[in-house]
Amino acid sequence: MPLHWIDSEERVRSEYGKYLADEARYGEGSARIIFFPESEEQISAFLRRMSSESIPVTISAGRTGIVSGAVPPRGAILSTERMNKILGLRFDSKTGEWLVRVQPGVILKDLHTKIERKEFRELLTSASESEKEDLKRFLEDPQRYFYPPDPTEDSSTIGGNIATNAAGARTYKYGSTRRFVRRIRVALANGDILDIRRGQVFAGPERTFEIQLSDGRSAIVNLPSYIMPHVKNAAGYYVEEGMDLIDLFIGSEGTLGVITEAELALAPRLGNLLTALIFFPSERDALGFVHRIRGDHAKGRAYAEGPESMEYFDSNSLNLLRLSRKESTTPMEIPEFPERAEAAILLEQSYSEEEFEKLVESLEVSLRENRSSLEDTMSATDDSSRKRLTEIRHAVPETVNQRIASLKMKIPEIHKVGTDTAVPDQYLDAMLDCYVKRLVEERFEYVIFGHISENNLHVNVLPSTLEELKRAERLAEEFARYAVEHGGTVSGEHGVGKLKRSLLKVMYGEKGVEEMFQVKKALDPQLILNPGDIFPID
Repeated sequence: MPLHWIDSEERVRSEYGKYLADEARYGEGSARIIFFPESEEQISAFLRRMSSESIPVTISAGRTGIVSGAVPPRGAILSTERMNKILGLRFDSKTGEWLVRVQPGVILKDLHTKIERKEFRELLTSASESEKEDLKRFLEDPQRYFYPPDPTEDSSTIGGNIATNAAGARTYKYGSTRRFVRRIRVALANGDILDIRRGQVFAGPERTFEIQLSDGRSAIVNLPSYIMPHVKNAAGYYVEEGMDLIDLFIGSEGTLGVITEAELALAPRLGNLLTALIFFPSERDALGFVHRIRGDHAKGRAYAEGPESMEYFDSNSLNLLRLSRKESTTPMEIPEFPERAEAAILLEQSYSEEEFEKLVESLEVSLRENRSSLEDTMSATDDSSRKRLTEIRHAVPETVNQRIASLKMKIPEIHKVGTDTAVPDQYLDAMLDCYVKRLVEERFEYVIFGHISENNLHVNVLPSTLEELKRAERLAEEFARYAVEHGGTVSGEHGVGKLKRSLLKVMYGEKGVEEMFQVKKALDPQLILNPGDIFPID
């Protein structure tokens, strides 16, 4: 067998154990085979073989997900990590966009760095003449460009981002991954390759796609009849009238096909970026600031250009990091917080030099209205200082995971219980009040943080006993039902994977889930792709 193929359950467990788990840390999976393809052709051949032998395949990317989507229940693992090349960059004269073409294993952080530094000269040796002209234009262009999607885990891969329609901090201004995908190549379960360009194939009036397969058959895909909520949403297959075929695969969590290549749109970076970590004397004051900046009330937005992102951290989040700092033997990368701070907002805002003074003045007014000030704010305009402030995004969930990992040594079955709900703007306050009230009533240790600009907050409960774990799981479902009843979603950005799949019935009912299942059966008749994700194995 080739070096990139292992067929031994014992060797997979002993030598490749990290591929049996993901960031969810809910326990290890099991697999007999692990395969590391280096080309689309190898993926296609592997899937044909697995399909012919009815062996389930779990797709492994960066394994940064927190819903156990990459944890294999059995069968084979297909890891895309060796397909990590940037293949090309071109200018689309029709749309006026720069497009970068990548393999699925490209790491997000690496892509961000290469785009921002314009490190594409190595592509000149293999590019066609037209591509060379585009590359030279890009390298000589004084305009800065960037790839807007910015999920918290920048060690994630582009293939995984597309499979989950990854969002992140900048989604408030720029939208999720879906908005920047212009083309994908997808390997179906039978090994067929689809080359899908945005704007070419749309669903018919009966919400139907007809996809031609290599054996001469047609796969008829009847889309679900449900209506998706008008909030940031990553739960279930994307559906809308006359939708583009490309959008069916984006966010399908690897259950319909394997992304083998993608072409992504870049955006111009206009002006500079201000990052501000703002502290408030209460969580209510932080909430009031968010409303003011978003322009939710009659006074309107504090300044004309909206922020790129706003991240929320409750008092428990700040206290958890304070405690971690005291207990840690190594310095933490995040700054120390003021003792009086009971909540924080991490704000990112683009600006031009001539607008900066006006921006600061407007920001100060909004702060004073909500019992904060510039003195209660840490700010940065350069990359190194900005990283120190934005590290809080990583520090909170990482600290939670560390505490759970420590507890797991005593109680192996224990795990955190997290929510990923989102609701319409008018229900933000009520949602947060409901969550805090019930968490206090249940006497849980918890933190609440996340993308408050889009009302997408994460409640992390840290149970200390198995009895608490069961109660926390029931409460998480209660929160999901609350969000759905108020026009929201059970998952704003992380998908459902294996851990939250039961919540799809809360959102779409038995009928909606069955309609989704028929979509999967049309494209994956043997149900071999990502078993257990979105749908139960049985």
